[in-house]
Amino acid sequence: PDQCAPPERGDYDGTSRVTSFVLLWSEPASAGFPIENYQLRVFDGNGTFIFVYTLGANQLSYLYQCDSDRCTPLTTYMFQIRASNIKGYGEWSANATM
Repeated sequence: PDQCAPPERGDYDGTSRVTSFVLLWSEPASAGFPIENYQLRVFDGNGTFIFVYTLGANQLSYLYQCDSDRCTPLTTYMFQIRASNIKGYGEWSANATM
């Protein structure tokens, strides 16, 4: 698939929170082959890799929560997303800093 656009920050339950937020992204073009899954990669504010989440094909958002997702409130993190299909993984998106 093509490279995904960077994820964007959404509000959780209509409110902005310090300890949780929603990451949103759009499905990229995939040359006619269905998307099979997404990977969401997380880095701390210094660019140190933290974790990769594998998400379902229809999941275009992720609720990132500091109480369960290895993060510290009021800290900057960087996120990247990529999609896969039968042809393999696309390139990682540009960084989204939040």
